[in-house]
Amino acid sequence: MNRFTPISSADQADSITDLLRAAPTVSPGDSIQRFLDMLGYAPFGTLPVIEHDKLIGYVCLAEAVDLLRIDDQHLRQTSLYAPVTTLMNRDVHSIRPSMSRSQVEQLFLVARTDLLAVTDDFGYYLGCIAARDLLLGAHVPVRLPSLSGMATPFGVYLSDGTLQAGASNLALAAGGATIGACITLSMVLIRVSLIGLSRVFHQDLTVYSLDYVAPDGDFIRGSIAVSIHLATTALFLIMIRCSRIAGYHAAEHQTVHAIERGEPLVADVVARMPRPHPRCGTNLMGGAILFVNLMSIGRAFNFDQESAPLLAAVITMMFWRKFGTFLQAVLTTRPASYKELMSGINAAESLATKYRNFPPHRTKIIRRIWCSGMLQSLAGMAPAIGLLAYLLGDWIK
Repeated sequence: MNRFTPISSADQADSITDLLRAAPTVSPGDSIQRFLDMLGYAPFGTLPVIEHDKLIGYVCLAEAVDLLRIDDQHLRQTSLYAPVTTLMNRDVHSIRPSMSRSQVEQLFLVARTDLLAVTDDFGYYLGCIAARDLLLGAHVPVRLPSLSGMATPFGVYLSDGTLQAGASNLALAAGGATIGACITLSMVLIRVSLIGLSRVFHQDLTVYSLDYVAPDGDFIRGSIAVSIHLATTALFLIMIRCSRIAGYHAAEHQTVHAIERGEPLVADVVARMPRPHPRCGTNLMGGAILFVNLMSIGRAFNFDQESAPLLAAVITMMFWRKFGTFLQAVLTTRPASYKELMSGINAAESLATKYRNFPPHRTKIIRRIWCSGMLQSLAGMAPAIGLLAYLLGDWIK
């Protein structure tokens, strides 16, 4: 049985990466009341005060407790509206990524606090380490930050925005090429079908290009144009559903769900996770599909060309998430096999190992874009889309 056990041992490694937390933070202008509310989301009584992404101090519950000395309830409530800077400790102690565990422990003894921030050499805030995690030692799991991922024909790709694990960059390009090929093939098949049907019905159906406008809003011609557009979209989505990407797509989502819920990454457990994920790019694709098809309906029936885009945009904004979730559940994922689930689990284990051994640091935006996998996917998709434009340039205009 393959089990995800991102457990660190004080005897096993001297790295502090596996202790890093994404703790709540407050800004200098935040009220004391908001600080107290934020404590409900954290298992400690101290929060860092961050300004322009830099650590400027700490505010702790022990200082706020002194407000209980105020007997007048109105005055006490008014005091809670004051900014946290009135309680902030400006004697800033912070942890550097290069510090060993023993150095961090000594710093906690000096600071006498339950939480310390980790900052780089320029003072930029990277996260926090809690004293309780140091005391727990080997029982502290690696807390992976917010994850992103992609499905490829060769496995699951995962990233935390800095590190990459699972499928390779070439596999990401192959995933983009697969999607591009499905787009191209669906349009080519529809075009070929129209040519064949034109001979059967002795009527040129190829005139119904994707930007066709029915003369005088003719209902029959408009309906034919809309049906062709919807058939093209449906054929593309069915091809995705039948491809290897769909199974790996499900495994990717289910693995991320399991990590975010703190579940063990065992195939039986991961298989019970939901296939749709709210951060999936399918939601954006679903919004684009919804908008494009609504626009095609407006063009086909020759609606008001000024109000049609606005109406399509409003409907898209209202339903794009629900439509994207529907697409994920029905068409862009399918139940993952054991092999596909293990691809997601192995990618997560690899990412956890890299994260544990990688020092905390600020990630440059260029690195985040690269780790998202979008550039590699687009690079793979471009040749297929270029071929489509060459073959059907007049029809898809």
